[in-house]
Amino acid sequence: MVESVNMIDETVIVGYENKRKTSVTASTVVVDSKDLAMTPVANPMELLQGRVAGFDLQMNNGTPGSIGQMNIRGVSSLNVSGDGENAQLLSGTPLFVIDGIPQEDVGDYDSQGLLNNSGVSPLSMLPYEDIDNIQVLKDAAATSLYGSKGAYGVVLIQTKRGNSPKPRLVYSGNFKVNTPPSLRDVAIGNAERRARIMQILQNDTSIYHGLNAIHGLPALSDSLNPYYNNNTDWQGNFYRRTYNQTHNVSFSGGDKAFNYKINGNYYTEKGIIQNTDFNRYGITMNMGYAPNDKFDLDVKVSATFAINSTGSGDNFSQKGVASGSNASSLLPPPSLYTASNEALSIFKVDDDKTSSVYDASLNVGYKLPWNLQWRATVGYKYTQDEQETFTPAILSQVDGNPNMAIWYNASNRSHSIYGRTTLSGNVDVGLLTLGLTLGTELSLYKKGGNEVSLKGMSSDYIWGPIGYAPKLTNGTAYSSTNNNTLSFMINPSIGWKGNDKYVLTPTIRPEVNSSYGAKIKWTINPGLGFKWNFTAENFMEKWRERFL
Repeated sequence: MVESVNMIDETVIVGYENKRKTSVTASTVVVDSKDLAMTPVANPMELLQGRVAGFDLQMNNGTPGSIGQMNIRGVSSLNVSGDGENAQLLSGTPLFVIDGIPQEDVGDYDSQGLLNNSGVSPLSMLPYEDIDNIQVLKDAAATSLYGSKGAYGVVLIQTKRGNSPKPRLVYSGNFKVNTPPSLRDVAIGNAERRARIMQILQNDTSIYHGLNAIHGLPALSDSLNPYYNNNTDWQGNFYRRTYNQTHNVSFSGGDKAFNYKINGNYYTEKGIIQNTDFNRYGITMNMGYAPNDKFDLDVKVSATFAINSTGSGDNFSQKGVASGSNASSLLPPPSLYTASNEALSIFKVDDDKTSSVYDASLNVGYKLPWNLQWRATVGYKYTQDEQETFTPAILSQVDGNPNMAIWYNASNRSHSIYGRTTLSGNVDVGLLTLGLTLGTELSLYKKGGNEVSLKGMSSDYIWGPIGYAPKLTNGTAYSSTNNNTLSFMINPSIGWKGNDKYVLTPTIRPEVNSSYGAKIKWTINPGLGFKWNFTAENFMEKWRERFL
């Protein structure tokens, strides 16, 4: 028996509504979880590479759990500011909607964020094992109903639900090995000593001056001294082979009338550079209830905790690797007594970022008389980010004074409230099917934080409350930022009765946003789409029977 799939009956989500693909005029791509490579990744968007035409993801830094550059419609001049050496790539990140809730805090890197240690990507907080499907909306006809936030495209992510008459307990685990790229071939130990001696003898003005210079360098002349008689592989000290793992456990069950699912996930990835890693712990619970064909209810709550370590660098580079790896192999391995500050900073600087995310959402729908469908969505999300950096006294300077340890802490908190309600319906008039969707959407987002820096700590092992130089201690508080949006949706549709042979969908979304200024300023996001399903024509009948 061969499985048969009718692609005409496939449904997609456009404007927060489920529609038959034949009645949608927009450019949409649906990638099912079965089509995603089961490769353990921190950012699930990496799995879309090569599966969605025009989608480009550049992981422009190697920090585990970091933010990449995403483009759905390709890189164009609209995403670039300036020219020549002053050109700067601006944000082109699409709008992400997870289970019907837009994610306000998903962005990509910029030149400032690279230097300011931009934190863990919110997408890295979503385990790929819990994804049911990913839908990408590309053109203006698909994104106009999402307003200005969907200007660069929209990515819809649906998570899995319980679907089993009997309770199911499923475990999945993955182990992977990351290896550094091929490193430079270098001479170490006696080979380096002989090479340096020959270099001096061949290039000095005379043998006498060359031998005199060699005797003045204990590392070359005193081969019996243990301090200068080593075979230190400096590249091997900085780079490493890592062993990473992910574990996912889910407990689910139920049917269309009632279903439930609990998903627990642990993910860990160590960077190939020492002292860098990403760890994530999360739990998600959802429940669906639909006692009849008129009413349905879906509830979801989740909590995720992540720790990201970047060592001595930031999301773009690691300080000290290049200069430290050029150190002589005759010197002993790095320690507080034998190595340069550049080498020690890789191992001794602690820079940890923790992210805690708690969110809850509620989706409810009800079928009214006269073929009307009402649906409402409410969501709340709270995020707290903490960055803590400690630089030992031997590696830092404060106002030109060496040996003064520095402790830095930054805290950011944000919360968002989201609400949406829609009313939709359709009616047959002659040979046409007329549809109309009306809706309103409210999004409230607020962010604030503070930072404090303690300098001149009395010990590398006592972090606070103040150092022995209180005048060097300082702190600041960020003013709260708000981004509130109120919008309305008007989405009429005109289709051919019965087979969607011809479909016309004009859309309009008036929107007002607090970032537009003190006075109320409206923007209009229009869209117009037309579709001809020529497979419904009579001359395509024999081809339908053969291929569809």
